Amino acid sequence: MFDEGVVVNDFERNAWWEYKGAFTIKTTPEQDALITTYVEQRRRNPGRYNLLSGRHCGGFVQDALRAGGIDPFGHNVAHPGAVFEVLKALNDAGIDLMRHFPVPVP
Repeated sequence: MFDEGVVVNDFERNAWWEYKGAFTIKTTPEQDALITTYVEQRRRNPGRYNLLSGRHCGGFVQDALRAGGIDPFGHNVAHPGAVFEVLKALNDAGIDLMRHFPVPVP
């Protein structure tokens, strides 16, 4: 529940039977660059994993999307699996995450 964090591909971390699926979130080249920069920064300095504080795979995905200007939740979702399920459901429903869920400007 609390240990050193690491950024790896799900296929390196999970067994094949744990695979939930995949989908693509539409992004612009600029968003791709911002998200990639965020991922690489976290890869170099992942911090500590903490399931209770949101420092987990679901929080990582949410923070990466926010770095690219996409915030479909408006807050951190507590359960890592719920992040995938909600993002997939929005995607399957044809919701454009770039248009409907931009990061709020303070």
